[in-house]
Amino acid sequence: MKQKILYVDDDQDWRILVADFLRENGFDAMVARDASEAMAFADRETFGLIILDINLAGESGPGLLEFLRLNFSSVPVVLFSGQILDSLSQHEMFKQGALEYLHKGSLPELLEAVKRCLKIE
Repeated sequence: MKQKILYVDDDQDWRILVADFLRENGFDAMVARDASEAMAFADRETFGLIILDINLAGESGPGLLEFLRLNFSSVPVVLFSGQILDSLSQHEMFKQGALEYLHKGSLPELLEAVKRCLKIE
């Protein structure tokens, strides 16, 4: 059975690119454009992993991370964002429960992070 991954990003081009890439690599990818949509999906679907852009238009990526950690603590979260985080900000996101932080750009690096978090060889 394919691992189901939720990718949350307000940028439509990135949603399409990442979802297609994940599907090409054997995953069942769903996308959400904002925190509200992500919360609705998370309430009705079971995900093996969530990939989250932390700079969502008009919404709080860190707030969504907090919601996900409180309600779905067993689901790993990878941050994949165009926002460059300094080491203190990264540390705070890891304290909130993110497992990895990647600067948006390299899909092969994202795939490696997905495999690490899902413990796939």
